[in-house]
Amino acid sequence: WIEELTGTENNYLEAERVRKEIRALKKLDNSLANKIKIKNKYNELYDFQFEPNLISVQFDKKQHFDNCCYKLVVNGQKFRRLYGTPGGLKMSTVLFISDAIYDEVYKRINNGRNHTKIKDGVEVDLQYSISKLEAYYALTSSTSNAVSWPRMIVVKGTEVEFDADVIDVYDNPNGGDPIVDYESGKNKHIVSEINDGCGLMTPEYSRKITFEATGVDEIASGVCARCSFLKGMFFVFPFQEFAEKIAKKDKAHIFIWTDENCSFEYYQKNNFIMVEEYDISLQNQKIKTYIYKK
Repeated sequence: WIEELTGTENNYLEAERVRKEIRALKKLDNSLANKIKIKNKYNELYDFQFEPNLISVQFDKKQHFDNCCYKLVVNGQKFRRLYGTPGGLKMSTVLFISDAIYDEVYKRINNGRNHTKIKDGVEVDLQYSISKLEAYYALTSSTSNAVSWPRMIVVKGTEVEFDADVIDVYDNPNGGDPIVDYESGKNKHIVSEINDGCGLMTPEYSRKITFEATGVDEIASGVCARCSFLKGMFFVFPFQEFAEKIAKKDKAHIFIWTDENCSFEYYQKNNFIMVEEYDISLQNQKIKTYIYKK
């Protein structure tokens, strides 16, 4: 975004060109003239890599942080607080961005999210957890490889309920090791979002983006996705082929599978049709698995 907004989109290409020139120079004679050339090329590389519109500031006092949020000017250029990444905040480090591009970058980071909601017929401000919202902002700084944007279908989330034995872990109020409770979680009732943080992708799309990101012509079984207000895993599943050969009906209304450890009775109670039942092996255990459609 910053390169686009400041007209420096080609800087990363120029930086790669200079890196190649440096590698070529290092293969030549170790002469004084060649050393000077390499030094000059490194200076050129630093110029292309330097981003004057973005700075990280580490604080040792809250008062200094408050002062910088109120007003921060570096080399005559005004900066505004953008966000802190989880790793950066642990080191008391916060990201600031040039005031000239702040509004547009902040708009893009928010990704069209709702700032208000209707409550009892009245429009009110939508309240967010500050730490959670900041974490979503920080996804913009996730290290990633840009790949082709997919054709995407967003499906409504589905909750499942089941009982299971769990181990509860609590912070120790006296400090030291956490408290591990093996007893209170016996036969605990759990409500879970079954597709929170995960999605499916076709083998064809996986092959395409794997090649774009790594240059390897293979199908990755799963990828970690990051973009504005989105994080999670995409796993390969040939759902189009599944719809044609297994479900044989409307592709837009397929619920793929559940197993005996989950609340599969939910589907039976809500008029889903079981199309297949089979056993799978997982860690040397057989688990009965069901496929439903509606």
